[in-house]
Amino acid sequence: MDIDSQLITNAIVTKWHANDSPYLIPLLEEEKIEEVYADKGYDSLLNIRFVLSRGGKPYIAIRENAHRGLRRRLLEKSKSEEWKKKYSHRNVVESVFHSFKRVVGDYIFSYSFSSAFKLLLFKVLAYDLYI
Repeated sequence: MDIDSQLITNAIVTKWHANDSPYLIPLLEEEKIEEVYADKGYDSLLNIRFVLSRGGKPYIAIRENAHRGLRRRLLEKSKSEEWKKKYSHRNVVESVFHSFKRVVGDYIFSYSFSSAFKLLLFKVLAYDLYI
């Protein structure tokens, strides 16, 4: 893996209880999309259609309760060996997150969200410089 694929290029800071799914599109809006790897928390039709509309291939795990339509077709496709091999690239992403947390810590202690936001961005910068 080359070094560029390890750099964090975009981040959104949310409160600890926020669901990540609504933030996929804002994270990708300014990016060139080829392939998107995500877990089942991102399998909304909105996210999948956004990736497809930008010419990308969604390697997003689909929950088993998909009964019809686009999500069902993707669920069936996800059972192929080729799809599983591609989806395993998500392990690289998880490794980067693990590395980030190991290097800069996985908690931010702050009295205000604004300070926490600035501290996290500083940690991202420090991590990018570290690797």
